[in-house]
Amino acid sequence: MITIYEQTRQDIQEHDRSIKGELKIGASFTIGEYILPSLLIDLQEDYPELELQVVIGNTEEIVQAVRLYKVDIGLIEGQTNEKELSVHPFMQDELFIVSSNTHELANKDEVEITDLHDQAWVTREVGSGTREYLNHVIRSNGLKTKSILTISSNQGIKETLIKNGAGLALLSRSVIERDVQNKILSIIQVKDESFNRTLSYVYSPIMKGKKNVKTFITELNKKWPMKAKPIG
Repeated sequence: MITIYEQTRQDIQEHDRSIKGELKIGASFTIGEYILPSLLIDLQEDYPELELQVVIGNTEEIVQAVRLYKVDIGLIEGQTNEKELSVHPFMQDELFIVSSNTHELANKDEVEITDLHDQAWVTREVGSGTREYLNHVIRSNGLKTKSILTISSNQGIKETLIKNGAGLALLSRSVIERDVQNKILSIIQVKDESFNRTLSYVYSPIMKGKKNVKTFITELNKKWPMKAKPIG
């Protein structure tokens, strides 16, 4: 009887420690389409009973989804001023100015920041972290733009550059890496300039004790060990 009791107690403890049920993750487009998938595969292998649901939107939309409890945790590439949410960095992301291979700047080894004056840009929509960063680059360098074409899709931006032949875009390394390697797009190297930002996860304090959220953050920090401390 003692042996049966002890085994039953251990079985209950194991059951309580198991990671199962739903985890709703919100992710901005760049993260959700190009960075998050490898982590999702790892999670499925390690926690087969965990049902993962991913919602993709721009940074502003994901922050609101977290605030309204539509998702348990969000991954964003922009900034948020929502003081009621907890924000933690998990990755450094480098962005690059890219163009079609036929663009006038594409055949130069290096350009000056002033060469970006009066250029046409293809960029993401307002509310996107990528658009927010491009606006910062334009303002901080006093750049004048010839035109701005807004497309709410990273893939749409790349297709527009390729097919149109004109225009520049500022996109994450993860978005353009394969296209540059395959010589579909060209990186415009700007002298003495680099473009870097921090990707973050954001959650409501009410989610602090949720086991699935804690597990996700632990695995996130294992995958990209930057530095951000897990909750708890």
